[in-house]
Amino acid sequence: MTICDSARVVLNELPTPLTLSSGIFSEQEEVNSAQDAGEPQPRLAAAPFDDLDGDVVLRPTDGVHFYVYKCLLSLVSLVFKDVFLLCSGSDQTQESFRGKLCVQVGDDSESLFQVLSWRDPMVVTTSFTLKGLQATLSLAAKYDMQCVIQRVERSMTLSKELITVSPVAVYAIAIRYGFKDMTRAAARALLYVLLAGRSMKAAMAEYMRAVADAIDSVVA
Repeated sequence: MTICDSARVVLNELPTPLTLSSGIFSEQEEVNSAQDAGEPQPRLAAAPFDDLDGDVVLRPTDGVHFYVYKCLLSLVSLVFKDVFLLCSGSDQTQESFRGKLCVQVGDDSESLFQVLSWRDPMVVTTSFTLKGLQATLSLAAKYDMQCVIQRVERSMTLSKELITVSPVAVYAIAIRYGFKDMTRAAARALLYVLLAGRSMKAAMAEYMRAVADAIDSVVA
């Protein structure tokens, strides 16, 4: 087993996050697939991860190819930085895709698209779901992308609607990742919801149960 193979094994053995749904295929790729039903064409991710000038390709479990820039991804992910260092030798057995280093990862393309999008400051994420945020945080923690975790934290903390609608779930996420401001905001939102139409005693009892359930979901 080569050093690059060993790095690939490490990536594949890391925990797999939740699955997301998004448009991850480039329009040109969908056209190519429709035109050539005989022999399957390599699938490319949607922009901005279809830039053929990228010097490395990430290939998740479902075979979609993501073109990325090694230097940029290394800056935001210590895990990928180490993998690229291990695969930077002249080993002829290293896998390639169209002349570029190809690194297989043990995640689905939808989740990978989301976390890479949060990593890119040029991509403005204006719409997100709680499930999507959970998956992004899980994958960002897996690949040690602290800048992504911080960006998601800021977006969630500023989203009053998200905290108001799902205070218990947001509280659980905040506890898991140590988001102090978000923890306080979610706790206040939960208490406000429970106080509506209840006595203080009943509301506090329900509040404590909800907090306990949220903590249980984190440690489970």
